Amino acid sequence: MLFSDPVWAWDAGAFLKLEGDARTVALGSVGVVLDGFHNPATLGLEGRSLGASYRMLSLDRVVYELGYFQALEPEGGVGLLWHRVATSVQGRDAQGKRTEELEASHYAFGIGLGRRVCRRLYGGFSGWVFRRDLAGQKGGGFGLDLGALWKGRRWKFGVAAQHLGEGRDRIPITLRLGGSYNFGGLEFYGEIVKEGGRTEVGFGAEWGAGESFVLRAGVRSWMGSGRSLTGGFGLRFPKMSVGYAFATDPMGAEAGHMLSTRFFF
Repeated sequence: MLFSDPVWAWDAGAFLKLEGDARTVALGSVGVVLDGFHNPATLGLEGRSLGASYRMLSLDRVVYELGYFQALEPEGGVGLLWHRVATSVQGRDAQGKRTEELEASHYAFGIGLGRRVCRRLYGGFSGWVFRRDLAGQKGGGFGLDLGALWKGRRWKFGVAAQHLGEGRDRIPITLRLGGSYNFGGLEFYGEIVKEGGRTEVGFGAEWGAGESFVLRAGVRSWMGSGRSLTGGFGLRFPKMSVGYAFATDPMGAEAGHMLSTRFFF
């Protein structure tokens, strides 16, 4: 009930698949070279900022995210990350009559560190604690993410292993591999994700129309299980940025929408 693909609804860690800000979502959720939620090595490129995101999904689901990022000397960065998915479920008695609404929520809190290993190579790790609460039934666990990022003049390559850990609930280990290429004002992104017996691929493109406006589009495909078309835009100001993204639902329900903002100081 909480997730866009019912195959993963019983995995406690499945809600972590909805990570990332509006930029990441609009680019087909290709975050292994962009986002500390997907690859902790990218935290080594972060300056000091505070970000927040709000995502509205079908089936009355909402996603909240907060991130605080701080540069560290020499050539590193740290991030504090919080993610929550919530909805409500209509309770019914044995006769099918409505009772009270039951709250269903999942959340995760993580702290990550990334830094430069050599001239163009960054490495990072992050630790996560996650919990679920469905009608008073609680569970959770912990996980460790490891990642690396190679940053050239035009190319970036990233690799990450997520959710290495255990707990009361099964958390599927996720492996990510992807990259990007900058061709003037146009940047292309691609990523392949392996999660158990399931494979995803994502592609995206970003075009800077001037100094402060960016257009984005992408696609995410669950091999054999449908695809999601994504898009959005971003506005960049001296002390803040604003982003919007939408993503179609592979189940055919209404599209999800996301708003993000980040403050630089």
